[in-house]
Formats: sequence, structure tokens, C-alpha cells
Amino acid sequence: MEFAKRMDRFGEGIFSKLAELKKEKISKGEEVIDLSIGAPNIPPAPHIREALCRGAAKPENYVYAISDRKELLEAAARWYERRYNVKLDPGTEICSLLGSQEGLSHIAFTIADEGDVVLVPDPCYPVFGDGPQIAGASLYYMPQKKEHDYVIQLEEIPEDVARKAKLMVVSYPNNPTAAMAPDSFYEELIVFAKNIISLFFMITHIVSLCSTEEPGAVFCGFPEQRRWEWNLTPSLNLWTGRCESRILPGQPGGSF
Repeated sequence: MEFAKRMDRFGEGIFSKLAELKKEKISKGEEVIDLSIGAPNIPPAPHIREALCRGAAKPENYVYAISDRKELLEAAARWYERRYNVKLDPGTEICSLLGSQEGLSHIAFTIADEGDVVLVPDPCYPVFGDGPQIAGASLYYMPQKKEHDYVIQLEEIPEDVARKAKLMVVSYPNNPTAAMAPDSFYEELIVFAKNIISLFFMITHIVSLCSTEEPGAVFCGFPEQRRWEWNLTPSLNLWTGRCESRILPGQPGGSF
């Protein structure tokens, strides 16, 4: 069987390689702590499982869902305001997905065409680049170096590359380094995107809904970007920018 030529852009997935390595180590009797894909290895909290069971018992829940329930969107908006002090319109700025990877991969299909340039972090979660590559785009990797605390140095991106870019992916808190970007980075990011007129700007931002620690900076909390009239959306993640763009966030966390 001959596969589509687009599949030539991909090799074996990193998580498949890690799974094989894990299996090999376990077969030798070694203990393995798996920090690869980040999937939860514990069940959700009891109250979440109980709510799921109650919902599964209701006949009215067995319908074809083609849109989010108002209650879900309003709950997401309340959480975002409570945690980040950012107000979002649940009717126009929030949308759930089957998972954040779904949004990250499919949004490239709506933005990038064959031959377009997409800026992605290096290292990055695989889907950041896989989605654009399936769409036919070329990737330009933005290094995240230890000497810069894994924060992208925007001034190092060649101007000719930036002006060709159709999409940009930024991830903080960073996956996989766990680095946090300072407020100054977001401020520079806004100026960078505003000066590169052709750039469609997207941020991925993974948050823990169950964390009790102080939240870090959230991009749509910066007044500069609000004045630029971006329409953003939360809930695990994905923000796209450029005037009048929209966003599709993901799931509220693997353990929920």
C-alpha cells in the first residue's frame, strides 16, 4: 500500500519510542517513573467520578451534542475570572474540544496552506509542529535555551522569516521544559506580533485547574493585547490572535 506523500514528513513518534524504552526497562526488572506523555495515572477525584455517574444515569444526556451547554461555558468563564481576574464572554470566547491536541492540530488546517511558514518552539510538544506539517506548512524552530531559562528570544528570529510566518506557537508554562515566561516576555511578544503584520499569532498555554498555587501570567490579562482587540479563549488552551481571530481551547485537564 502506498501512503500519502505528506506522511514522508514524519518519522516514528517520540512517545512510541519512549513506550518501547519503558517496556524494555520493565522487562529487565527495572523500576520506571514515566514522565513522557503526561497522561494521568491516578483516577479523578471522587466528586468528579460521582458527578459523571449521576450524569450517565440521566436519559436526557443521551443526545447528539453539537454545541456546548450554556452551563459549561459559563462555568469556564467564572473559573477564568476567579483564577486570573480576566473576563471572557462565554458566548463568543469559549469553546470546548475533545482535547487540547485536537485544537492544536486542526487549527493549522484553517490557517496554514501548503508552503506557508509556521514558527514553533524547540523543544516542543509534538503536535505543535505535527498539525502545521500535515497542513503542508514548513516549520521554523525557535530555540528555547537553558541560558535564557528556556524563554524564546524573539529578537533572534530573522525578520524575513517572521514576515513570512502565517502562524506562531508559543507555550508557557512550557511543555516540555516546565519553564515560565516573565511578564516582560509577553509584553515583547505583543510588540513583536503587532509589528509583523502578516503574522497570525497563537499561544498555547497549559494550566492545571486543580492547582492551589498562585497562577502565573495569562496572556489575555495584558491590557496591551486587549487594546489590540484580540478575541481569546481559555480553558486549557489555545489562544490565537490577530485582529478578529478566534480560539478553540481544550479539555480542563487530563485527570478531570
